[in-house]
Amino acid sequence: MTEIENIQQHNNGEIPNGKYDIICIKNIENPEQELTDLKETVMIILENIELDAENEEWLHILPNKIVKFTEQLKDEDYYRDDLITNIPNIVWGFQNKNLKEWTWYSSKLKANGFEIVMKGVFRAPRVPLIHHHGIPQSSIFLIRDGIEYPTKALEGVLTYRKWNPDTLELK
Repeated sequence: MTEIENIQQHNNGEIPNGKYDIICIKNIENPEQELTDLKETVMIILENIELDAENEEWLHILPNKIVKFTEQLKDEDYYRDDLITNIPNIVWGFQNKNLKEWTWYSSKLKANGFEIVMKGVFRAPRVPLIHHHGIPQSSIFLIRDGIEYPTKALEGVLTYRKWNPDTLELK
């Protein structure tokens, strides 16, 4: 199965053979929509993987949610939150085979969040992809070998600014 097929069809937290990591998102509102938005973003990146990471076309093909969140970040935010980046860096993380040692294998909705099973090793630099969907770093955990690790950041932008997923405003 391709990675896109896994995203679309493995929705019960299926576990792959071999090494895997689980990204666990907790204590968020509307987890079903958040998971759907994240899946859509990853599929768009995978479908357009040959497009240069610096190409401004990404601003038009990626979901408005991630683009608007990123566009509203201020210089101060980049100094205070080391889990944010820019769109080219997010895309480049998928294109660079030395960094992308994982593939999306499955997902599973939970009561107030969701889990994503990544086949391979999911490195922390990929967390901005999730964080840029308006998910606080305090809600993002990595489960590796049965041990849950919190996401560590200097100071999450969403601790001092408020994201409104309806208006797509970061204030």
